[in-house]
Amino acid sequence: MTDDISGVVITASGQCNFCDLHDELDLQSSKVNIYDVVEDIKKRGKESEYDCVIGISGGFDSSYLLHLLTVEYQLRVLAFHFDNGWNSKEAESNMKGMIKGTGVAFVKCEMDNNQLNELNLAFLKAGVPDADIPNDMAMSKYFYEIAERHKIKTIINGHNYKYEGSVPLGWSYMDARYIQSVAGYYNVNISSYPILTFWDQIIAMRDGYKSIRPLYYIQHNKEEVKAMLKEKYGWKDYGGNHGENIYTEFIGGYLLPIKFGINKRIVYRSAELRSGFITRDVAEKSIKMSVFDSKKLRKIEKALGVSIDEIMNYPITSRRRFKSYHNDFKRWRFLILMGVKSGYFPMTFYKKYCE
Repeated sequence: MTDDISGVVITASGQCNFCDLHDELDLQSSKVNIYDVVEDIKKRGKESEYDCVIGISGGFDSSYLLHLLTVEYQLRVLAFHFDNGWNSKEAESNMKGMIKGTGVAFVKCEMDNNQLNELNLAFLKAGVPDADIPNDMAMSKYFYEIAERHKIKTIINGHNYKYEGSVPLGWSYMDARYIQSVAGYYNVNISSYPILTFWDQIIAMRDGYKSIRPLYYIQHNKEEVKAMLKEKYGWKDYGGNHGENIYTEFIGGYLLPIKFGINKRIVYRSAELRSGFITRDVAEKSIKMSVFDSKKLRKIEKALGVSIDEIMNYPITSRRRFKSYHNDFKRWRFLILMGVKSGYFPMTFYKKYCE
């Protein structure tokens, strides 16, 4: 990462702040025993029907975590999926296989896909690189609603810094006020849209909800795990990062690199390189973006009601012209830091949004 990207700084260590963050997470995670984490989850869930809730997508991380939590660690897990209408065939097959194979309790949330796509289109028209965040914010809101409904205090997050790293602020930003501002500018009615506000997050922290990222503390080889998932659950590889969701894949694999010059593979391969999973030579050869499937592009056009050419020609603008919580995050960083120490907010959130 270079310091011409907003949010990237070359520090006194001689490397960028995201390499510093990776080192810090390595140091922290090395002190944590995953079995202590599992015992804590069990203690927090002893008064509830389930120990924890996990979101599944049919992707690698959530599938592997579901296997670990149910089969290896014998936790009582409630699996949740937010269906935004963009699942790939492989993702649908993977989820069915994982649910059947683990015997886990499962709940699916759906919403008006037309409303979601209206909001997606608004972000595309806005000309900002954050075009896939409406889905993430809706999913986060449903997450906490389900946890509250079932009195589950532990939410499992599938992020793995060792393989995914962290994306700099200049490349990705999201919060509820930002979504509301973009929607208002383009006259999209989101009065009934599920959205997780900053206040929702503070209340959840106050009420003792905890977000845990188990993959931070588990050493594994991705290819070996994939082979296990295929053999045990009939899991199918969808190719690439976030290829289980067609719209998310379109944003990361087509819109961002072509329109904005943002190649998130640099972040992913850098994380793998720094974690010792691949060599620099392999990393440099594998950051080139592949040609995007034309059939998927046609599906994008049909769902959004605009051509790909129109999408690519919307003027690029700064997200600063929209309202957001960013200054609030910095103003209340001491409160968020308390949340980091109590396990509610991840350190990556604090480093990216508050410093």
